[in-house]
Amino acid sequence: MIGKSNLLLLLNLAALLLLSLTATSCEGTSEPHPVPEEGSTEIELISPSDGDYIPGNTITFMWAAVENAENYGLRIIREGDNTVFFHRMTDSVDNNHTVTQFADDGEEYCWHLRVLDNEGWSEWSESNCFINSDAP
Repeated sequence: MIGKSNLLLLLNLAALLLLSLTATSCEGTSEPHPVPEEGSTEIELISPSDGDYIPGNTITFMWAAVENAENYGLRIIREGDNTVFFHRMTDSVDNNHTVTQFADDGEEYCWHLRVLDNEGWSEWSESNCFINSDAP
């Protein structure tokens, strides 16, 4: 039989493990996270394009629809400190997703996409990087 103090320790460890597993899926996390390896998946990222200047606090990400897609995963990395700014499933088969809470402060961001289909999750797409600011 497990004593009360051991049970509390196990519950705390389980809670810490759960928090560490979900930390990278939260919008706005400041935890460093390595940029995913570039995959061979053929997902065409449309906008923002590589090298674009996109002003504002709200940005819509668009890509070419993938046949038989059941969902998409979108990840945005803030290049300045290599942290995950946004990482979520899009909850639909639409080929766009709008993200808010950008600071419009000249930061560079890179975004990647993967697709869920009947075979599971694909590898991450190639990335597009953009500057969250008006063009200089």
